[in-house]
Amino acid sequence: MTTTTASALLSVLIDAKQPDVLNHLPFDGITPLRVPLAAGSLNLIAHDGALLGIERLPVESLPMAIRRGTLADRAAALKALTPWAYLVIVGELAPLRNGKAVIAGQPSGWDWRSVQGALASVQELGVVVLEAGTDQQFGELLVSLAKRERGAVRVSPLREVLFTTPAEQLLCSIPGIGEDTAETLIQSCGSAAFALVALTNPAHAPKGIGPKTIASARAALGLTDQQSLSVDSQPS
Repeated sequence: MTTTTASALLSVLIDAKQPDVLNHLPFDGITPLRVPLAAGSLNLIAHDGALLGIERLPVESLPMAIRRGTLADRAAALKALTPWAYLVIVGELAPLRNGKAVIAGQPSGWDWRSVQGALASVQELGVVVLEAGTDQQFGELLVSLAKRERGAVRVSPLREVLFTTPAEQLLCSIPGIGEDTAETLIQSCGSAAFALVALTNPAHAPKGIGPKTIASARAALGLTDQQSLSVDSQPS
């Protein structure tokens, strides 16, 4: 449902890192401003004063965002900024009969179900996922979103947002260590420091950590066969 206001938007802020093409989109007659944004590609102030957080993601950048695990982080940042949060995929995204995905008009090796699963996770955080074929359509979509009626009824996200801690990020830099494993290691070892000691010493390998992961951890830290990590406790 839309309103009949004379202007859908009061202001348009575009992140300084976004491409110049966004400067020329039809924002309902509003001249956009370029500023560093804390979250999102664009922040819109709608006619009713609502802040709309928009993450613009070119479809060709989608696989890398999924691979690096940044898609959920960007969605969480938007959700923390405003309840009116949207991820807009710009470009062609479609399934093939063989179960793979067409990305930016080209067949890819990405499994369609994996792509949709990643986008479903974003929506479960409370961020609406939309698609636009071109940047022109992207601009028209933003004006349409600004015109929407925003009543008092809202629903909570299906999932709670859990941010990765700096200690977990440190362990995730080790090849073979994902977020779940990093969390488990810190819980069982007590800290990232002791987790690194365990990860680089076969004699103290945590449950579920095999020789390949230990070798990768040692290589990442530059340890030779004669070197090992330890944590010394200094007297108080």
